[in-house]
Amino acid sequence: MHEFYLLVIFLCLVFTFKNKLARQRFLYLYFFVVFITELLIYVKYFDGGIYQYTKVFYILFFVYYFKESLSIKRLNGWILIFLIPTYFLLLNYFDYAFLLSILQSFLYVLLSLEWFRLQIKTPDDVAIYKKQKFWISVGILLWGTIYLMRYIPALFFANNAFDFFSSINLFYQAITTFVYILFLRGVFCFK
Repeated sequence: MHEFYLLVIFLCLVFTFKNKLARQRFLYLYFFVVFITELLIYVKYFDGGIYQYTKVFYILFFVYYFKESLSIKRLNGWILIFLIPTYFLLLNYFDYAFLLSILQSFLYVLLSLEWFRLQIKTPDDVAIYKKQKFWISVGILLWGTIYLMRYIPALFFANNAFDFFSSINLFYQAITTFVYILFLRGVFCFK
């Protein structure tokens, strides 16, 4: 299954170079980092601990990716002013990797929902399924929600029901592969 996952990410990377819009939005950079990270984990050069570093890149990338389509109003600014100190305060009580994962998931959900809200509020003549950001938004919304539903219970099930925990992880891996298939579909959109 991991080989298929790597193949899908590699195809995303390759086809990103063929799409001018994807190149302008620097999707190749995101797919390159994901592909190299996953490949190095697959060949056991790194373990999963590398994700605490790549998650920062993924968060910053998607904030950049959606920045042009998101209108940052005062309310959004106040939310950021509230979230950043809260995040650092919570570091005293929770593990850095745990908080970063939760932050990444919530941010993905919020970015995608905000993009959908703006599409509904300001429709245009282009069908939504022909827009690259639609497929990316669907992907990160799906990934963020599934990750939250996997991560929080996994803390309990890893110690108490390992078979169920393994099933949850397998389902999560399948969803992650499906998300990159959605991203691949988005790479072929030119709007």
